[in-house]
Amino acid sequence: MSKIAFFLIDAGPKKTQVLKAIRDVFQLGYADIQEGVSASTPLVVRQLFDRANPDFPESLLGLLLRLNQLGATVATYQLLDHQCYDSEVKYYEITADRLRNAIATNRQSLAEQRFLSSLEGTD
Repeated sequence: MSKIAFFLIDAGPKKTQVLKAIRDVFQLGYADIQEGVSASTPLVVRQLFDRANPDFPESLLGLLLRLNQLGATVATYQLLDHQCYDSEVKYYEITADRLRNAIATNRQSLAEQRFLSSLEGTD
């Protein structure tokens, strides 16, 4: 998985809590969030798995679960590394379950890479 595009479609009945939760994860101002919603543009487009911020996938998962509890409607789409978001293109939606599976797969892959690297040094 490469990049994600995150959209807030409708904040729902608990708008203040939703905006605060999004702001806490993405460090966006309220005006930026409201502008993205009104323009139907992604609030954030960024790498999902990034060495500079390895905790981001778990933070995004927590956000998706929290926003669901608050009654907000969001969409998170997968973009390939070379893609820019285009509203005319259909993208693969990343749900909380799919994200949870991607995180587990990434962890397993990293563990296997570490194991294989440790074997290379021993002959």
